[in-house]
Amino acid sequence: MLDQMGASWSDYNKGEDILDIWFDSGSSWSVIHRDGIERADLYLEGSDQFGGWFQSSLLTGIASNDLPPYRQLVVHGFAVDEKGKKMSKSIGNVVDPDTVIYGGRNQDKEPSYGVDVLRWWTAQAQLQPMVNIGQSVLQRCNEDLFKIRKVMKFVLGNIHDFDSELLLPYEDLWPQDKYMLYQLYHLAEEVTQSYDIFRYGNVLGRLEKFTTADLSSFYCSVIKDRLYCTSAKDRTRRAAQTVLYHVTNVFMKSLAPIIPHFAEEIHQHVSSSEESSVFKSGWFTIDPAWDNHAILNFMQPALSIKEDIDGCTDIDRPVKYDLTLYCSHNLHNILQEFQSEVSSATSSLTEILQTSYTHLTTVAPDTVPDDCIVLNGASKVSVIEGVKMPEEYVLLLTPARKYICDRCRRFTADKRRSPCERCLSVLSNGWE
Repeated sequence: MLDQMGASWSDYNKGEDILDIWFDSGSSWSVIHRDGIERADLYLEGSDQFGGWFQSSLLTGIASNDLPPYRQLVVHGFAVDEKGKKMSKSIGNVVDPDTVIYGGRNQDKEPSYGVDVLRWWTAQAQLQPMVNIGQSVLQRCNEDLFKIRKVMKFVLGNIHDFDSELLLPYEDLWPQDKYMLYQLYHLAEEVTQSYDIFRYGNVLGRLEKFTTADLSSFYCSVIKDRLYCTSAKDRTRRAAQTVLYHVTNVFMKSLAPIIPHFAEEIHQHVSSSEESSVFKSGWFTIDPAWDNHAILNFMQPALSIKEDIDGCTDIDRPVKYDLTLYCSHNLHNILQEFQSEVSSATSSLTEILQTSYTHLTTVAPDTVPDDCIVLNGASKVSVIEGVKMPEEYVLLLTPARKYICDRCRRFTADKRRSPCERCLSVLSNGWE
């Protein structure tokens, strides 16, 4: 190399100005000190530096300036193999980051996971003293990331015709929409707090839990009819899109510091993106109105009823049934906020319960059909502020009396092989 540079050994002199390696590294704070920066915000290194760089920096900083050179220390652990053994070339258990990203010679045994999976694994390490890595660990990280990718694909696909100018005010949203924004508000707060204290694993854990429990299992499954079958500009559809838009914004920016490529991919598919990159758009903002704790009590009766229906082994799909809900006047008054009509196929309550029709009544039926499934339940609802009383109800589920609609796939059609009245109305307005 010296020949290529046109130099020889005689052109170089041995350095004599190194006092001690720990003194040199420990006084590195003086570089930023010359730039007018009093202290570094953070020193990041492994646990072996408590007796090395961390200590020498502290000693030289206190001796020179009577002030520690750093405000915070973050200490990471060391990678070991899946069995907890120290990595060694002689043993052959070293995991090469390039192999994780691009794959090995045998892609079946060493598949390419990409840099986002490697960064996901690093963040999940949670600054533990020893961090396991291997094919099974990486595969789990890949599966966790795939779950979020799958849900975000659904979300992005349903806001393709939506932008910030179409956002509806909080007051115009359905109860389940407000419920989701309440959950999103607290997710966003926990993510921000976790980043502030360097708990990156907590960030991923909360996002995974929200994806599985709140988004995939509940909200995305119940709003499909609103998204797919109402007219494109229907306000109930816009309400669901409003929530999904806010979910996308929080998820995109929460993931960006850890898995930047995926976050940037999401950003490029948001139609109203004003900035060229997610990293130029700043942190997310959350509306204090979303932190509406009352919505939890308000949603409790509907969620309790849904839990009873979903938990019944005799019911494979609630949409195959019409529901008659017999309850007290107090509970009836609450449920009327979800469904103002006596019977409805398109109410907020019917969407939550996923039945074809929901009929509300305070009068016990005279007879119960032989093919009816009867479920008894109770839900705690707020009767007086701060006081909760159990309210009993009876659920009568009978096989849907109407025909399945060829468009929305719900039992709401008056004739065989024909769209229901709602779908006919949408189609007549030019839905393609």
